[in-house]
Amino acid sequence: MSEHPFTQIGSAEPNIPDDPFVDPSYEPADFVVVANRLPLRHAGTPGDDGWLPSPGGLVSALTSVLQSRKGLWIGWPGTSEDQEPPSTYEGIRLKTVAISAEEYEEFYLGFSNATIWPLYHDAIRSPSFHRTWWHTYREVNMRFATTVAENVAPGGTVWVHDYQLQLVPQMLRELRPDVHIGFFCTSRSPRANCSCNCRGDVRSWPDSSAPISWDSSCTPRPPTSHAWPVD
Repeated sequence: MSEHPFTQIGSAEPNIPDDPFVDPSYEPADFVVVANRLPLRHAGTPGDDGWLPSPGGLVSALTSVLQSRKGLWIGWPGTSEDQEPPSTYEGIRLKTVAISAEEYEEFYLGFSNATIWPLYHDAIRSPSFHRTWWHTYREVNMRFATTVAENVAPGGTVWVHDYQLQLVPQMLRELRPDVHIGFFCTSRSPRANCSCNCRGDVRSWPDSSAPISWDSSCTPRPPTSHAWPVD
């Protein structure tokens, strides 16, 4: 495997057991969805320590597919506290990626929402740039990519969802060149000259995934959605 700059970002090689009897709970999945959030949320009400399904189209669209294929959903549970989500929910296997409160501020509220989102929407508001946000964004994306690499079966399929994890496809390709990777972004495609001071054109970040799709349903300019065949 050729050296890639992403392999130096806060993570070692994925920890994949050579012998499944070493860890009986290790069960790689043929189909993996990786998103910023798990498909459930903590109730967060006094006296209620349960978990509820998260609202949104992604959960509705992929639940039946994950259930039928015994798939795995990898994501953050939405809290930096000690509430541990269940390992399965409504027939879907779940794997948690931890994000600290400080990382949430820099990775999610910072680089994802205050840098990328304005760029992808033609600067409806001016994007903000902070080097620490970018570093944290890369580190969290590598954490997600490593978790996927450790849990996807040989030759499996991985669905990477949205711009919060836009570095994951290329990082995962370096870690697991055998898997099929798809990337979907709910934001419209950025313009060709859309860039920021974070080492490269933002449109090139998911270039190791296929198919790739951008949602252009809300854009006033000509549609810019793209799709490439599965690799």
